[in-house]
Amino acid sequence: MRVAVDTQGGDHAPSALVAGALLASERYRIGLTLLGHPDEIEAELARGWRPNGLDIVAAGHRPVNGSTLRNPESAAAKGAQLVRAGAADALVSAADTAVVLAASLRWLGRIAGAHRPAIAAAVPTPDAYVLVLDVGANVSCQPGHLVEFAMMGRAFASTCMSMERPRIGLLNIGHEESKGNELVQTAHQSLMKHGFPGYAGFAEPYALASGDVDVLVADGFSGNILVKSMETASSMFATGLRTAFTASWRSRLGYLLVRSQVGAVRAKADPGRYGGAVLLGINGVVIVAHSGAGPEAVCSAVRQARDAHAGCMLERMARGLGETPGIRVRHLGDPPGRTQG
Repeated sequence: MRVAVDTQGGDHAPSALVAGALLASERYRIGLTLLGHPDEIEAELARGWRPNGLDIVAAGHRPVNGSTLRNPESAAAKGAQLVRAGAADALVSAADTAVVLAASLRWLGRIAGAHRPAIAAAVPTPDAYVLVLDVGANVSCQPGHLVEFAMMGRAFASTCMSMERPRIGLLNIGHEESKGNELVQTAHQSLMKHGFPGYAGFAEPYALASGDVDVLVADGFSGNILVKSMETASSMFATGLRTAFTASWRSRLGYLLVRSQVGAVRAKADPGRYGGAVLLGINGVVIVAHSGAGPEAVCSAVRQARDAHAGCMLERMARGLGETPGIRVRHLGDPPGRTQG
């Protein structure tokens, strides 16, 4: 098992990417190919250890504007090329989402039945996890894209998350039938009309905590804001707790009594435990790590890539999509009688 790691992407490149990849190699015995500037990578390796079989592939500077999005020499592009050639089993990158998406589409293509890739993140909830997609790959969507996200989310949840009958919700500002813009209304009507398996209707953000849905579908703009808002709220809550527990000697004593419970909650909400989000619809295992990922988060992303490959994610996704009924959906701006496959 070999994972290609883009050391040029993210806010803490290359140090956090190299350190996290080395952690994963040590803990899980994963082969590594590090992509980036060899001199920078060697400098990071000199601070720690060098696992057997480690490869370094030279790649250009990380893209900084739209003109370099499709640069075949970027680390993300080189990683996708390695996966395509079979020289790596998966790619992990913390580069800009648009860069990873463009590289993946160009060099890996789409799996059968998928037309628009989506980034899916497993969000921790009080009792389990909710798969949220899309969380950033598609800022502008048509209703048919949301329907396809529901198909991919259902396939991934049932085959890769061991959910026998996943419940799918469509993110909206309310659960009432009359609420929402034309985008979600059109997608909702199509899912209802065709009796989409497991579709539970509109869902508000609180569905993540209530356990009403297992898969939450959204356009990339809304989904990205939802996940980042949750991260912000979690950080604010943690800061508030820290302030409260250090306010006096009585509060410090109280903290000693609940320290293990607070630690458990904090650990479950820590993004570093989950590493990254999987890019669904691509004909290859690609994990998009958080741009601010530190070594532990990168390590988790590499482990996630290993698990996706070992669990035959692509084959199971293709099978799941094949078992999902096709739905034709009207595009925004089209007359009511016209539909698109």
